[in-house]
Amino acid sequence: MKPQLVDYKTIMKNPINKINKINKIKEKVPINIDRTHIIFNIIGLIFIIIGIYTLYFRNKDKEKNKFNYETKIDLLNKKINVIS
Repeated sequence: MKPQLVDYKTIMKNPINKINKINKIKEKVPINIDRTHIIFNIIGLIFIIIGIYTLYFRNKDKEKNKFNYETKIDLLNKKINVIS
């Protein structure tokens, strides 16, 4: 298998023009920043924080709520037994 070599002149037709194009100072183009992605990420993060906050306090108050529900059921049971 023989390598197929390419002549340098065919690749670089005008190397001087390319160097001149590179050296020219380009005008600064104003960049349009799309901030919608950042806003959606911040809103999502806020929802996650609120969700974690509510789950934490539900777990924290679990025993107290369980006690309250059991006392209410006991009172309801006593009222039903008195009526019967």
